Parts: sequence; structure tokens; C-alpha cells
Amino acid sequence: MEKINKSRKAINEIDEEILKLLSKRKNLIEEIGKLKNSLDIPIFDKKREEEILDKISQKAKKHGLNKEFIEEVFGVVFKNSRTSQQRQFRNVNCRIKKIGLIGFGRFGKLIVNHLSNDFEFYAYDKSNKKAEIRKNNAIPSSLRQVCKNEIVVLAVPISEMKNTLKNIKNLLKKGSLVIDVCSVKEYPVKLMENILPRNTQILATHPLFGTDTASDSLEGRKIVLCKVRISDNLYSQIKRFLESKGLLVIEKTPKQHDKEIAKSLVLTHFIGRALINMKASNVDIDTRGYRDLIRILGTVKNDAWQLFEDMNKYNKYSGNVRSKFIGSIEKINNKLQKSNL
Repeated sequence: MEKINKSRKAINEIDEEILKLLSKRKNLIEEIGKLKNSLDIPIFDKKREEEILDKISQKAKKHGLNKEFIEEVFGVVFKNSRTSQQRQFRNVNCRIKKIGLIGFGRFGKLIVNHLSNDFEFYAYDKSNKKAEIRKNNAIPSSLRQVCKNEIVVLAVPISEMKNTLKNIKNLLKKGSLVIDVCSVKEYPVKLMENILPRNTQILATHPLFGTDTASDSLEGRKIVLCKVRISDNLYSQIKRFLESKGLLVIEKTPKQHDKEIAKSLVLTHFIGRALINMKASNVDIDTRGYRDLIRILGTVKNDAWQLFEDMNKYNKYSGNVRSKFIGSIEKINNKLQKSNL
């Protein structure tokens, strides 16, 4: 018993040391956050986090520690670090207080629910949703009224972008900002550049979340920004405001976005649709890998087929990713069949 107590005392001392080191790390993180703010550098640095995690994972093995455990621990530490830096911008406000919103589907509603305390929303939907718009703290408006605002957000399907832009191009205020939230970027950006007046500012975005993953909070969610045609001052205001809401801002070109999203979102939805088609479900005898696979169903099942179709149709890189994936499965299956001969 004496040995146990001695070991427990040593553990308590180590725990105390861990707390002191975490506190010291937190102070350094907040200093870096202030520097990032002054230099206008994004809080989220994916490449650096991956490099650190890779080095730590390699060292963990040398110390006889489980790699997955260490990655999980430091994943939480990194998330806390980002949150700590974001808290420094909690009082950031955008000078624009009124936003026009076109499209009041699941995502349009999500935007209003999270930002109605910061902005007054004037919403328009081609379907008759006036009662639903009022219920969600937005103001039902005509297309003309929506376009009188300094910021107009297009929360419409990719397939409706062209007609929507044609309908609003002559209604927009001079110098106003149009923001899209499509899951594809090159196609809508090209449309906005070609159709909207030259005096209209353009910001392409892709919120990497939806009603199933961010219904309660935006904290820790990611959003991609593609700076197309927007003043540096307004862009900086918007980026800082989004970070103040706990969002991780990722800056990419439309081409970079579409290449990466074809491998992540499009492929995930493709696998998810296949699982739905084969009626995959939870089973008693499972593994962690299978449970992770089944979680994809939760990401996909509530999204409309139109979204899935559009992200494949309008992202020119998606076809190649699908083909590679199918080809890889066929090769593996053929190898198995040969081994069974």
C-alpha cells in the first residue's frame, strides 16, 4: 500500500506539472493570437497543425505511447488553442447590419438562426415561405427589397445560380457585396464574374457544415473563403467577424477548393449514397472502423439528391475522383476473386 501511495503522489506531481505547462502554452498561444490579429493572419493553420501532430506521433512511439491516444489528446489541445485565440475577437462587429438573403432552405434558415443577433435579415424564397421566414426572426421580402442591402447572400442550389444572378443583376445596389455558399466554387465564381455588374463586389464561400453538424453552434466549424472581387477592408472585416464566431477560416482559390473538395466532400457523399443504396445499418457485431463508416450516413441521408447531383455535375474534378475510386475497388475485388480460384 505504501508503494501505491508513493506512486500516486508522484502521479499527482506530474499532473500538476502538466497543468503548469498547459497554462504556459495557453499564454504563448494568446500572444501568437494577438500577433496574428495585427498581421491579419488566419487563426487556423492546417499545415502547421499536421506537421506538429506528425512529429509528436513519431516521438510518442519512442516513448512507448499509443499513437492514436496521443493524436486524440493533442487534437483536443489544438482545438482549445484555436478557441483561445478566437475569444480575443469575440467583440468584433461588422459595420454592415442588414443582410439580404435569397433562398430559405435548410442552410438559409441555419444562417439566420446563428446570426440573427448580429444582423437584420431580409429573406426571399421563390416558394411561399413568409410564415417560416417570420418564425425564424427574418423579414419576408421581395427580390427587389433583398437586393437593396449592402450584402446579399445567395443560398440557392448550384443549378439555380445562373437564373438567380440574371434576376438580381439589375436590382443590386452599386458597390454591394454578393456572397454565395455553394459547395462548388469555380462554376459559380465564373457566373458571378460574367453576369454581375463590374461595380458589384464578390466573395465566394463554402461553409463546411450544415444543419446536421452545426445546429447548436458554429464553434470549431470550418468555412472556405475565396477572395474574388472585394475591397481589402471589407474582406478583413468579414474574415475577422467569422473568426469571432468560432469559425475556422480557410482561404483558397476556387480551383484549389474544387480540387480538394472533390476528394473530401464529393467522395464522402459518393460512398454515403452507396451505403444508403445497399441499406447499410448499425449491427451488434461491429468495429470502430465500421461505426466510422456508418457515421457517413448521418452526413448524407438528410441532404437532397439535387445537392449531390450538383456537386458532381458542376465540379469538373469530381468525375476523375469517382473513376479512381471505382477503379481502385474493382482492382481490389478482382484480386480477391483471383485468390479464391
